[in-house]
Amino acid sequence: MTFRELAEKHQFTLTEEELATLEAFRQDDASIEKGTDKCHIFDMPRVIVCGNEDTQHKVVDVLMKHAGEIKGEIQIGTL
Repeated sequence: MTFRELAEKHQFTLTEEELATLEAFRQDDASIEKGTDKCHIFDMPRVIVCGNEDTQHKVVDVLMKHAGEIKGEIQIGTL
């Protein structure tokens, strides 16, 4: 799942700049390595797993700007 798809499913809008920032971290492969600056979005349950805390904080910072718009629950964690 891409961040654009995540935004569509949860009915909020990311700017192109925010999408570019988040997509730079996203990895299609679910096998995220601990310590990396990558993340993967799992569909069921909706969880974003990040390779390190710095990446987690950057993802949270972008998504928190839209907290009032987001429909449903998105969990964000780190390895």
